[in-house]
Amino acid sequence: MSLATEIAGNQTRIAAAQAEERMRRQISQPRYTELPDGFYNSRQLAIYQRADGTITDTTAVFMGELNPPTYSLTREFIITRPNTSRLLGGPTKDMYYHLNIGGHDEQMERYVLRYHPGDGEYENLTLRRRGIPVLVPERKIGDDNFEVGQLLNWLRSPEATRVIYPLVGINIVSVGSVRALLTLIVSNPSFNFLVPAEVR
Repeated sequence: MSLATEIAGNQTRIAAAQAEERMRRQISQPRYTELPDGFYNSRQLAIYQRADGTITDTTAVFMGELNPPTYSLTREFIITRPNTSRLLGGPTKDMYYHLNIGGHDEQMERYVLRYHPGDGEYENLTLRRRGIPVLVPERKIGDDNFEVGQLLNWLRSPEATRVIYPLVGINIVSVGSVRALLTLIVSNPSFNFLVPAEVR
């Protein structure tokens, strides 16, 4: 068997397995772009609706000030049904914001934020992956638990000279915390195409 034939066979098998996995996920993890009925209980629903309004409006104002060529903020609701062969209780429900900012497709920056309404005292809006560089003072190297407002304050301070890539999120959704999170995201040097050349 030639190498080309072997590789073609591998690709065919992998593509078939990928298609099968996508089918399994569609069945076991239905996804919605609008909030499904019963996704949250009444208390969580009220918390989510307030937070969603704050996140949506604050992002719109922030992007209006930054004026990128394009941006989008979309929602995804996922219900993961338990494997019937195991005793895992009821389904789990996850809500994600997809934030896309950029100009041309090759310059588009994409971020996924997971949201959970919590118990009313503490919510959670967290970037799903690490990778946002932030600056902290030397003494904070090794720490991994930061409040987003403190990270922004350090970014503005000459005391912060060391770069780290922490898990970034907020516990209370407010205009200030959402703006701080967005500022940290777009302060990533990969966003240099968003800043006018005369400012750089």
